Amino acid sequence: MRSITPEPAPQEWWAAPGAAGGQVDVVAEAQRLVGEFAAAADLATGGAQLVALRELVDRLEAVFLVAAAGFDAAGGPAEDGAGSLAAWLRHRCRVAPGEAQAKARVAHAVTSGPLTATGEALRDGSISWRHADV
Repeated sequence: MRSITPEPAPQEWWAAPGAAGGQVDVVAEAQRLVGEFAAAADLATGGAQLVALRELVDRLEAVFLVAAAGFDAAGGPAEDGAGSLAAWLRHRCRVAPGEAQAKARVAHAVTSGPLTATGEALRDGSISWRHADV
């Protein structure tokens, strides 16, 4: 399994309070947990694990979309030479063109647009980003 390292390195907002009062690098912790799951999962009988993992993927996608909207609002894509958030997602995150466009649209709609209630459902794991897109 290839290690997924964010580019550029995680910024301060990826840090979260740790159990001992210190800071935890959320990206590094997620990578560690994914590695543990991949090493220990019983893939032949892990139906419940797959359901739980899918829910986590959906919630991580929600975090990604909220972060993407914030990154766009702060001018991040333009600073990096991209004409739009969708273009930035295509080139920097290797997202297919149609999916990048949909993710950019959903990111804006659920954070500052007309679908903030949908954004709450997305963040709490009640729906996936594809449901929000519909």
